[in-house]
Amino acid sequence: MISLLTSIINNLHSMGSGIPYPVPWSRLVENIYLNIRYFYAMIRMPHYTATKQYLTSKGLADPVNWFNLHSADVPWFTQALPGASYPLEVIPPNVTFTGPITLSLSPASEQSPELTQWLSRGPTVLINLGSLFLWSEQAASAMAHAVADTLAARSDLQILWKFQKAPVAVDDDGTTTTTYDDDVFAEPLRPFLETGRVRMEKWLDVEPTSLLETGHIAASVHHGGSGCYHEALG
Repeated sequence: MISLLTSIINNLHSMGSGIPYPVPWSRLVENIYLNIRYFYAMIRMPHYTATKQYLTSKGLADPVNWFNLHSADVPWFTQALPGASYPLEVIPPNVTFTGPITLSLSPASEQSPELTQWLSRGPTVLINLGSLFLWSEQAASAMAHAVADTLAARSDLQILWKFQKAPVAVDDDGTTTTTYDDDVFAEPLRPFLETGRVRMEKWLDVEPTSLLETGHIAASVHHGGSGCYHEALG
């Protein structure tokens, strides 16, 4: 009974939690709590029900199963590539490496001619930490200094930085306040903003894949998510 219980606990190990594997008894309650929060969050995703209904309509009997991610008889396609991902000693026979799978609906020149023209001025470093990332003053200041140092060392580069301040409070009328209403953090960037070598945009009107396909992006600075990683790799 104890061995069976241990096996169940380890099969439900909360990945990314910092809890060692196998799960020690001293962190059993913590692991159970994290799993409950995880599955609760998954089930409450806005598109969960609609996605499950759609997949069911296409003939998938059990389309979303959080407890049985490995099925030996089901083909598994991954955008990973040997040599570009973590080396694995065992690759199941039902797994196929495809390389990056990205969607490009239209060229950047059609989505934003003005931005595309700016990109063509020279090799560009794209800083895009995803649609959910908001910059605290400390992080923004650190990145501003890094950008300024980079541009000072490389006169041929320019930088496109997707930047939005992090709110710390929401007022009664729904407006947000930030920890830094001024732009002191950007002081190191003043000369480069004035000459147009730095662009700070709250939102990018061009799909990241289309930006990369212009050939003007020399480096992609991102948050390490699968999407942006494989877009850059592609």
